[in-house]
Amino acid sequence: MSILIRPALAADIPLLADVERSAAGAFLAAPGLEWIADSEPTPASFLQGCLAQGRLWVADGERGVSGFLAAQVMDSHLFIVELSVARPSQRHGIGTRLMAAVEAYARQLGVDALTLTTYRHLAWNAPYYARLGYAEVAPAELGESYVAKVAYEATCGHDPAQRCVMVKRLN
Repeated sequence: MSILIRPALAADIPLLADVERSAAGAFLAAPGLEWIADSEPTPASFLQGCLAQGRLWVADGERGVSGFLAAQVMDSHLFIVELSVARPSQRHGIGTRLMAAVEAYARQLGVDALTLTTYRHLAWNAPYYARLGYAEVAPAELGESYVAKVAYEATCGHDPAQRCVMVKRLN
């Protein structure tokens, strides 16, 4: 499978909702989290903002766009808002390649760290990111923006007891 990781183009944005919906189908096998599979994908307007700032990457191959990563600056860090790989393309290293692209960008940008929020107990969440060098931290350790982020996610239905903030320090 030949996949190119590249900065997104405006023409890619309409394709990303289907990629995210496909990826979210994995939650159908996670008891209590099935509702995520039916959740609305990341709004196109938000993705357009990430694109305008140069913080949106896609995985593009023979089958078209099969994955994407969107990031935003949060405090002195680069926060990974969404990483999605369509189900048929999962387990081929695409997510890892997207994560490597954002890390290279973060290093060029000179931010202190990459950060994200995720589920502790799902193999394709916290354990996956730990293999990439991320470690769980208390939200307050990174700042009030992270405390607020976790609180906001709780209002969206994510159980804070199952969620965690992870960081990969770049300095």
